[in-house]
Amino acid sequence: QPVRKVACSGQFLDGGEKSALWKLMVEYGVDIYFAGEVHANTATQDPTSKLIQIVSRGNQFNNFLKIEVTHHTLTVTAYNEVGTKRMNNHNHTVHGKLKID
Repeated sequence: QPVRKVACSGQFLDGGEKSALWKLMVEYGVDIYFAGEVHANTATQDPTSKLIQIVSRGNQFNNFLKIEVTHHTLTVTAYNEVGTKRMNNHNHTVHGKLKID
């Protein structure tokens, strides 16, 4: 699970890609795996299995992901809070987007 870690506890899956959970996801053809708690949005793809891992942040509701699923695509849109205050501005703008066909 190669992810960026910013000011967090870094609660990673023991063994990462060598763990029993990761191996099971690969064995059963899991397409996408969502995780969190690293305080940085990261999307990676396993080079051998094509399993996609999306890790989100979102402390104090200053960042969140919106997931849209259709018959043919999955779109992940990241939103960041903007405003003059440190938090609770209640104004979120698109920070990034990932579309998977």
